Amino acid sequence: MTEPVQCMEPPVPIKTSRRRLRAFWRKTLLVLLILLIAGFTAIIIVAGSLPKALTLAGIGATYVKDKALQVPPFHGQKQVNILLIGTDVSFGDSARTDTIKLIHLDLEQQRIAVLSIPRDTWVKLPDDSYGRINGAHALGGKNGQRCVEMAKTAVETLITDLDGQPMHIDRFVRVQTDRFVKLIDALGGIDLDVEKKMDYEDPSQGLFIHLEPGLQHLDGTQAMGYVRFRHDAEGDYGRIRRQDQFLRTLTTQLRTQEKSQRLATLRPLLDMVLTDLSVTDALAMKKLLEKLGMNGLQTAQLPTVPTRKGRAEVVEVEDREAAAQTLRDVLNGPRTTVAVINGTERTGIAREAGDKIDVSTYQLIGVGTSQLPLLTSMIVTDDVHRPAAAMLATQLGIAVIDSKVTPPAADFGKHPATTPAQITVVLGSDFGKTTPPVVQ
Repeated sequence: MTEPVQCMEPPVPIKTSRRRLRAFWRKTLLVLLILLIAGFTAIIIVAGSLPKALTLAGIGATYVKDKALQVPPFHGQKQVNILLIGTDVSFGDSARTDTIKLIHLDLEQQRIAVLSIPRDTWVKLPDDSYGRINGAHALGGKNGQRCVEMAKTAVETLITDLDGQPMHIDRFVRVQTDRFVKLIDALGGIDLDVEKKMDYEDPSQGLFIHLEPGLQHLDGTQAMGYVRFRHDAEGDYGRIRRQDQFLRTLTTQLRTQEKSQRLATLRPLLDMVLTDLSVTDALAMKKLLEKLGMNGLQTAQLPTVPTRKGRAEVVEVEDREAAAQTLRDVLNGPRTTVAVINGTERTGIAREAGDKIDVSTYQLIGVGTSQLPLLTSMIVTDDVHRPAAAMLATQLGIAVIDSKVTPPAADFGKHPATTPAQITVVLGSDFGKTTPPVVQ
């Protein structure tokens, strides 16, 4: 019987194998190319133009590279200063800056502080002339990067002069406010509590502001009018305060928007913002902001007073020590807040005690009078601020520190503190008569 013969396929020639391999890679590369073109086309559609699409693609490539190389946010810096400026016309037209804010990030202490600088502050400009600080940006002409450098130099010079320590701005964010309307409209408007009736028109700027007070839904044009209005008794100071309020509301809405809304706002955001922040930097800021919440931001305004320079109405720093202390609070962290209550019949004793408080360590935010007479002096605080309270108690000669009682009701006059003090000094009739040891 004949044995079955197993049929075997002849070996594949080497040339055929190579041809199949080349065909496989050609198909793979073709698929990848099609996906790449489709993806980039989608980016162009979302971004609105080829230059913006290239910008987005470049940002994405940089982010991928930073992730691969494990580049930390801000290249490992723990203290970062960011200049936020808002220009009043398009970037290429020698714009002045309507909004000037210094953002200080402390990534180690997990803190964000924002200092607002009035646009009319009289300063030494980068060209060695003197003028309003909002004119520094325009010194760069039509060179965008030079405009930013001029604005940075003006802010650095001002703060270095007041604080006595060299100031360096590490990053910038420049916002073109005339594109702001499109962003708000892309969001579908914004809900805002308008604090007062606002009526102002300036046809030369295309500015027509007519707002009624109360909670309402504003479109982009109305919102622009709200943040630019400064024609009341507060002037630029009121505008800065309202801008801070508006930014808090806008940030909250941007964080809670739906995915479709995020895509809708991407194009106006690309039109509106120029920055040298990397994606890694921005994500670190976003994470810290989400942890702190908008109410966790520390905000301050450079203290200035209105004056005139020739025919120009400007503001300038008059109390340099107060300005320097404001800067130190922004850069180094806020001081512990203190209120003093007079529970005695001795007039002016609370103010005298307040004058003894070390202003470099504590911030006196209120001096009031108790509604009832008090016998024993004490310091009321919480457990977190007890060490600072103990230092203050020793300084003032007060024996009792209590974290379980509520400060007595008091009248703080026309200027009550907007937030509760972290330490309340309560002066009883025994104050100043003895200097007993502090009782913890």
